[in-house]
Amino acid sequence: MASTDTVLQAIKLMAGAHIGALLVTEGGKIVGIYTERDYLYKGENEGRNAKDTQIKEVMVSNMITVTKDTSVEQCMALMKQYNIRHLPVVEHDQLVGLVSMRDVMFAALENKESEIRGLENYIMGSGFQS
Repeated sequence: MASTDTVLQAIKLMAGAHIGALLVTEGGKIVGIYTERDYLYKGENEGRNAKDTQIKEVMVSNMITVTKDTSVEQCMALMKQYNIRHLPVVEHDQLVGLVSMRDVMFAALENKESEIRGLENYIMGSGFQS
């Protein structure tokens, strides 16, 4: 999505794709993110008309990004610290993905389940009996 596109274009795109956020780009570089929450808080609530408001007027331009090497725990900490739900994944100034709160929660649950299985296997394999 371009920063000069309108909010109406953005919400139609999000609704059609069943997503809650769009990355905003200029010249192939990420310059911001626009979410359904931005629409609620900075859109109609402030008297803006979706048809006439450009994304750059209401997007979040303070981007917190991660790399492919950022751990699930680090992602969770960033999301909590900055009260955000999406983290663009960037390598060499190029977008390579987007991590959502849902992605992080699923990964964290999977990691915990794996740890539990490992502990159960260790206890059962060591002959430990209570």
